[in-house]
Amino acid sequence: MNDNQPGIPDQLRIKFPHLQPIKGPPSMVSVNGFGVRVYGRRDFDEETKTYVKTRCLCALLIPVFAVDAYRVADATQNRWYFLGKEPLSSFARSWNLAMGCLLLFVGLAVGWDIHKSSPAYQAQQEIKRAAGLMQAGQPLTAAGVYRQQLNGPSSAAARAGLQGAFENILNSDQAPEVATLAGDRYQQNESARLVDDLEFQSSPANASLVLEQYWAQKLLGNEKHAAEIYQQALHDGVPLPAL
Repeated sequence: MNDNQPGIPDQLRIKFPHLQPIKGPPSMVSVNGFGVRVYGRRDFDEETKTYVKTRCLCALLIPVFAVDAYRVADATQNRWYFLGKEPLSSFARSWNLAMGCLLLFVGLAVGWDIHKSSPAYQAQQEIKRAAGLMQAGQPLTAAGVYRQQLNGPSSAAARAGLQGAFENILNSDQAPEVATLAGDRYQQNESARLVDDLEFQSSPANASLVLEQYWAQKLLGNEKHAAEIYQQALHDGVPLPAL
């Protein structure tokens, strides 16, 4: 607990023109090194034996943000007479500005990291990667990337991209070779999910599956079976885009 010298004598007002009166000692509470404490010893005056201490928010007893400053005189150990309030030093104001900028930077960095970790951002990056593969002449690889995003936050862009990738493959000079490769992959990876064995429900997930089946059959040259898959899905209420 700190003592306070009430009022400001005239000689102190003249000697310290920036000194402002206070009603009582400022609040200083800290728990386990976190809270508000006074620090420093600046502008010592030999005649009055007074100096200025700065009240700061602290963390682990380390000053983090300067709150205000007071001219004090020593009373006993860790006790002072608070004579009045003084302006913050230029160093303290600069420190506050630096800490504010640092906190803003840290907040932005954390926010950006959270944004980059979000499913929506990651899905958008995968869609961009697939588009880059399309531009690089790798539509089959791009189709695989688009397919992985069919049920994600960017499902609409993934469906459009997948359709474009398959159309690119179908119109390419190497369509038969690519169709065989795609058919092999389809038989290896998707044999357990044949459309003929499904009981369709009206859901985006089933719509994505139907599109996979449809374009796989198109790649294999089974135009009739592809059309049957599409029409059956529409009949069962699966929401599909116009193809």
